[in-house]
Amino acid sequence: MKPRQISYYLEKIKSGIECREYAKARNCGETAMKKLPAWTVTPLEQYQLYARLATAYFVLSEYSKSLDLFYKANFLATAHDLGRKYVFYTSFRIGNNLLLTMNVDQALRQFNMVEKYYLKYEKDFEDENKGKYIALLADMAYCYVYKNEMESAKQIIDKLAVLEDKFPEKLSLMDYNHLSGEYYFANGKYDKACGHFKACVDIAREVDSLTGELSAKIHIACIDLLQNRHESAHKTMLKIFRVASRHKIVDLICESGLLLCKYYSLKNMPEKEADIEHRIKPVLNKVDIVWMYEKTRELEHLYRQLKETGRPESQINTEVPKVLSSTIERYRDIPTFKDVIIGSSLKVQQIFNLVGNVAPTDLPVLIQGETGTGKELVARLIHHNSRRSKNVWLALNCGALSDPLLGSHLFGHTKGAFTGAYEDRKGYISLASEGTLLLDEISDMSSEMQQKLLRVLEEKQVWPIGSEKPLAINTRFIFASNRNVEELIKKGRFREDLFYRINTITIEMPPLRERMDDLPGLVSHFQKFYFENSSGMEFTRGFWDVVNAYPWPGNIRELENEIKRICTLHKGVRIVDETMLSGYIRDFQTVRQASADTMTLKQATNMFQKELMLDVLRKNNNNAGEAAKKLGFNRSSFYRKLKQLNIEI
Repeated sequence: MKPRQISYYLEKIKSGIECREYAKARNCGETAMKKLPAWTVTPLEQYQLYARLATAYFVLSEYSKSLDLFYKANFLATAHDLGRKYVFYTSFRIGNNLLLTMNVDQALRQFNMVEKYYLKYEKDFEDENKGKYIALLADMAYCYVYKNEMESAKQIIDKLAVLEDKFPEKLSLMDYNHLSGEYYFANGKYDKACGHFKACVDIAREVDSLTGELSAKIHIACIDLLQNRHESAHKTMLKIFRVASRHKIVDLICESGLLLCKYYSLKNMPEKEADIEHRIKPVLNKVDIVWMYEKTRELEHLYRQLKETGRPESQINTEVPKVLSSTIERYRDIPTFKDVIIGSSLKVQQIFNLVGNVAPTDLPVLIQGETGTGKELVARLIHHNSRRSKNVWLALNCGALSDPLLGSHLFGHTKGAFTGAYEDRKGYISLASEGTLLLDEISDMSSEMQQKLLRVLEEKQVWPIGSEKPLAINTRFIFASNRNVEELIKKGRFREDLFYRINTITIEMPPLRERMDDLPGLVSHFQKFYFENSSGMEFTRGFWDVVNAYPWPGNIRELENEIKRICTLHKGVRIVDETMLSGYIRDFQTVRQASADTMTLKQATNMFQKELMLDVLRKNNNNAGEAAKKLGFNRSSFYRKLKQLNIEI
């Protein structure tokens, strides 16, 4: 039987989207993504796979995955000059995802860029893209609403009102009414907002947009709650919940269910509240984590408004339903290796013993080791074995954010503290109070941020940006770095006083090349994890000779990716030999043998790493982000490696 090629999967994904069978489209797309490395495809075919799967993710509210694929599709469209309509579409969708994950400032910058692109090439676009331009303007207005810049939002709404008769399709009119409803809702003009949302419901029925209808009805239910029409709100929410459940519209099941939980809490109906929580609990696990975080903030904002409607404060609990907060905690708890660090070497056993001793305490822990050695896994293991294991676990990469963003993420901020601070937000430190917070790449923090963190550790309280009073915290801190912090102190790049605060217990994660005795166990573990049927599988002597000779600069993460690649390309094989390994891994043995008389192992390794990184950069058009991802580095570590090896891009 001839193997199915990409055209088959593209058609199946397209059909699934057109028939609104988005879960089927997603599953088909994910299967195609696994097969992609084995196919020979054109840039357009690869673009179509990325864009269609991203669309399925978008409709299913998996915004983080959608955003990643639309970025990749946009890069392909630009790099291969596939056409302006493709660049416009993916650029617009990137903005959609940024907006829905509430990266409002970034979304607005993206939309402004897309608008300039559209106006520059307007004559080249068909009516379909003109409809998207209307949607683009609407999304820009949403950004201004969320930033509380109502005058700018009103200008766009007025502009759209003038264009109303020229809308190319009813969907644009529905979007316009939904936007207007959001605008008046944010301004407290609930009657006007309700009128627009009801118009939105009518149009949604005309165009058979169930999602559009239910989304508008949720806003109507919220208005009913705020205006003390509780029975009407309950009736609407219950109907939305039942219809969304029947049609498996995941985000609407969750949103309506969470509102019902709050309603039953207000009415002191614990049994009904528990029933709804039980029904949405498994569904929440399918929802994008970013959606859950933002929904938490939206619900907290709604509950604060309920307080302002005249009900006694004692009757209003502004906490989000426990099912949401607990799901967020568990989501952050999903381990890469099922909570097990594979290995029986002395170094691994020493780590296990140290984890066992330190986990039950509240002592801060510093975990050091190269990229890919399993630092976050050890941090999770500490949390799982601590007295805080049932409370929040959060992780934040300090090297991935600029100082202003890192400060906002760590400490939180008050409404109006800076441009874009449209409401109060708790920082990671406060959110993780009573639980555990991992601060990854702590060595990338600026001196100013280090000083602020030191103050938090000393005072056990955090000052949100713009706040006039601190918040008390009870957070257990774990720190991680892929560089030796003591060496950074000697170079003046890390505060000595902060170091003495965070290194009460230090765990050194060995690179894979220093624990090669664990290699067979790791290979076996990943083989069982990624092969559907691994029983009876054998690895040849040649395979082991090559993997034992290779230094694994990307450590366990690189090994996992390599075994995963073999599993994807060679499904069902019984014998795995050295020819199935990546070429650069096979070639290393030759390089080492050729260099044995003239180079040290470190010199040979550096030479090989430089050749490998240059090759991956070439294949990714010098895109450092993509190259870093392929090699298992985060961006900051990748740039340091480039500098170390004297590679310029």
